[in-house]
Amino acid sequence: ELLSATLGEGIADQIDSGTQPESELVVRELAPTWRVVRDPRFSVRVLRAYEERCVVCEVAPRHRARLFGIEAAHIRWAAAQGPDEVWNGLSMCRMRHAGLDRGAFTLDENLRVRGASQLARDERTRALFHAYDGREIRPPAHASDAPRPDMLRWHHREVFRDPAALSG
Repeated sequence: ELLSATLGEGIADQIDSGTQPESELVVRELAPTWRVVRDPRFSVRVLRAYEERCVVCEVAPRHRARLFGIEAAHIRWAAAQGPDEVWNGLSMCRMRHAGLDRGAFTLDENLRVRGASQLARDERTRALFHAYDGREIRPPAHASDAPRPDMLRWHHREVFRDPAALSG
């Protein structure tokens, strides 16, 4: 009845009988989805811990006194049961955040940047990523907020996957 009322009797009858309706009717199916609910304070706490600067390049862009382009990145992703704790976060510019999430670089146990051996070697990539290889990140204001070794190990194993770069 609902189909007839919505689409008209002719099309509803065709759908019920299994024949192709004259018009292009798209029937969609709804599926329940799960989404990780993040702590909305995570971003604020991480950015504050690192003084609203990228831990790698130290950029802190502002326009009319408003910060932009700096994000709180999870070391162990929220989707992989990474906690919304400052010690699992890094304040990063969008470029570095995307690079961390793609495994283009990681942090070693001494909190030094280690670039992936597969990362392109062109001039611009060198300036954006390779120039920071081996450099220690900007530390958080409180040592207790520093990245935890178990979060870094997860990132090395699950995202970075380049042991040669970590040993060098």
